[in-house]
Amino acid sequence: MKHFVCVAVVLLVSVGYLQAAEVPFVELKGHTGWVSTAVFSSDGKKIVTTGLDGIVRIWDAKSDKELHKLEGHEEHFVSALFSPDGKIIVTGSYDGTARIWDVESGKNLHTFAGHTDRVYSFDISPDGKKVVTANIDGTARIWDAESGKELQTLEEPKENWITATAFSPDGKKIVTAGLSRVVRIWDAESGKELQTLVGHTDRLWAAAFSLDGKKIVTVGGDGDRTARIWDVESGKELQKFEGDIDDGNKDMINFVVLSPDGKKIVTVMSNNIVQIWDAELGKKLCGLIGHTGSIYSVVFSSDGKKVVTASGDRTARIWDVDTGKELQKLEGHTRAVGGAVFSPDDKKIITAGRDNTARIWTLE
Repeated sequence: MKHFVCVAVVLLVSVGYLQAAEVPFVELKGHTGWVSTAVFSSDGKKIVTTGLDGIVRIWDAKSDKELHKLEGHEEHFVSALFSPDGKIIVTGSYDGTARIWDVESGKNLHTFAGHTDRVYSFDISPDGKKVVTANIDGTARIWDAESGKELQTLEEPKENWITATAFSPDGKKIVTAGLSRVVRIWDAESGKELQTLVGHTDRLWAAAFSLDGKKIVTVGGDGDRTARIWDVESGKELQKFEGDIDDGNKDMINFVVLSPDGKKIVTVMSNNIVQIWDAELGKKLCGLIGHTGSIYSVVFSSDGKKVVTASGDRTARIWDVDTGKELQKLEGHTRAVGGAVFSPDDKKIITAGRDNTARIWTLE
């Protein structure tokens, strides 16, 4: 199989290897299970982590002090995100509920109950006033973040799990995708279905809006193995991205990330190859080669010039998007790194480890 890769030159000298200095880090300890989520607030001052112990923890990003321990979910799998203003945290769980927590006090403000099975995906609107939750019961639900009241139910065919949902950047639309193979766009106020995007031939794993809200990127499952970009207004498919053919079998695209300016996408293949594409032309630009284990996440820096990858090889790595060159390797976790994200100012990275710790790495 042929892979299109950018060439990075490694120089060796007689006195040893030329390499970047080790990146300093601090360790956040307390979870008794895998750290499944680790993200910064929008101002970079706080961090939320979740673990497979079912606990949510809020930390001070500067002092590394644990501020609050949030308990209440009844299942071990919990994920979390901050509201855009950083004042609340939304969590979702396999216990079928989502919850809103006050960041300052750690108090549970609302519990969104109504789904009949696990909450698989959720998002908060850009203004922080609404939450959407998606469930394997075939529904997505829109909630009022202030009152906790359910506002709308978005119903898919009953046999369909909804595996992904997200608000548009202006908060006026919601996208859902799942086992029905169809991507649906909804009006976030009325709950009316606006568009159906048809083309994938198997279940869908992911769907997200571009930052300008004009496009949606989706990823298909085993029998489809493609990523696609769609025009939100017309519902037209703009680009389709496919893996290389290996021994007659097409590599599956596990997930995809769109750059902040919408001009590039990164695909992660089932063979652990990471590829960067021109999102408008559908052309491969370069590949990121170096990880020796499964790749669990890829995230762009806020300026779109770098990406950070997290892997089962116990490292996270920072890459130059234009050249494909590995810039830094973050080593220290004793088990797989399940996720890595930049701080809002791109000066730090937080990693979520399966060694039950999160680590804050200072890049400069």
